[in-house]
Amino acid sequence: MLLRKRIRKHGTGICRSTLKQASPFTILRASGTVTCNYLLEKMQADKSVCAITSATPTVFGFTPDVRKKAGKQFMDVGIAEEHAMALASGIAKNGGKPFYGVYSSFLQRTYDQLSQDVCINKSPVTIAVFAASVYGMSDVTHLEFTIYR
Repeated sequence: MLLRKRIRKHGTGICRSTLKQASPFTILRASGTVTCNYLLEKMQADKSVCAITSATPTVFGFTPDVRKKAGKQFMDVGIAEEHAMALASGIAKNGGKPFYGVYSSFLQRTYDQLSQDVCINKSPVTIAVFAASVYGMSDVTHLEFTIYR
C-alpha cells in the first residue's frame, strides 16, 4: 500500500511531499497514537469524557499504562460489542461524552444497538471505526468495507 503524505495549506491545493511504502498495520498504529493522545487530553480537561472498548484497547492506543492513567474514564466490556454500544448510548443520554473505539469487522455485531439505542434515541456517541478496508487482519472474517450511513 502506498502512503502519500498530503499537506493542505490555507489557500493552496494539496502538496504531495513524499511517497513511501507503508503497511496497513503501520497506519493503524499511527492512528491509534493520535487517537490516544487526543482522548487523554480531552479526558484530563473534561471528566465526562470516557473511552469504551470491547476487548481491543490497543486499537486506539490504550496500552496498560495509558489505561491506568485514564482510570475510571476507561471501560473495557470484553468481547461484548453490543453491550459497549448500549453502554455508550446510556452514558451519552445521561450527560457523558462516550468514545467507542472498535475494529470495523466487529461493528456489525452492534447493528441493533447502533440503530435502536444510539440513533433512535439521538444519543451523542462518538464511534471510531478502525481497520475498515479490504486488507484484512488475518482472514476473511476480518475484512470490512461496508459503508455505514
